[in-house]
Amino acid sequence: MEITSRNLQKKIPIKTRQVELIVKRLLSLLKIDHAVISIIFVSRQKMQAYNKKYLGRAYLTDVIAFEGDAQMWPAVHPPEKTPLELIGDIVVCPEVAIKQSQFFETTLADEIGLYVVHGILHLFGYDDHSVQDKKRMREKETELMTKVKGRWAKIL
Repeated sequence: MEITSRNLQKKIPIKTRQVELIVKRLLSLLKIDHAVISIIFVSRQKMQAYNKKYLGRAYLTDVIAFEGDAQMWPAVHPPEKTPLELIGDIVVCPEVAIKQSQFFETTLADEIGLYVVHGILHLFGYDDHSVQDKKRMREKETELMTKVKGRWAKIL
């Protein structure tokens, strides 16, 4: 497994090694045998620019997941993927988490962690476009967040 994370924003210090350890645990829970995933934490400005450039949306968002063929950042992406592999990039905006954690009455670390989980689930094949898909994704997010409860606090 090759899990890398980089904090490219300066507002919220993030312990990227801790993020990588939690992601490895999550992948184990999902029974993923092989993964090449990069997680990048970016500023509001960068996130809005990526959302516009890659998804055609001119607004700020919390997380974007790119499957392996997008290759936005240099990472080793095997050419083929099997059902037990995840390959891709996850871009997270911690600044969005500040406001959202207050609104949803969660911790900042848990909110950031939820964005990472959400990105992983997108790479795993979950979607959130229909009401049914959103429900299915929320249930899986809750299940995974419960299984790693307390671990996200170590990323800040």
